[in-house]
Amino acid sequence: MTGNLLAVLLVSIHFSQQVTRSGINLGTGIVLYSTIILLVSTGIAMYSNIARKLTKQLHFLHPAFAILFYLVIVVHIIHGISVT
Repeated sequence: MTGNLLAVLLVSIHFSQQVTRSGINLGTGIVLYSTIILLVSTGIAMYSNIARKLTKQLHFLHPAFAILFYLVIVVHIIHGISVT
């Protein structure tokens, strides 16, 4: 879990660095950052058993957010190398 939180910290540093640049399109970056925040929050809720009433929903949402994260990161990379 510590490695995942370190990865989120590094992504947050990258995102804040990109936001401070002028004249950059943040379309896929904002979606990617939102997805990673949802992924981390559902992971923490599942790990710490905070939302006991939402256990079934979290077991569906967490893998769904993981798949969405990987799909968006592929689009983000393609957008970054200016293919689209």
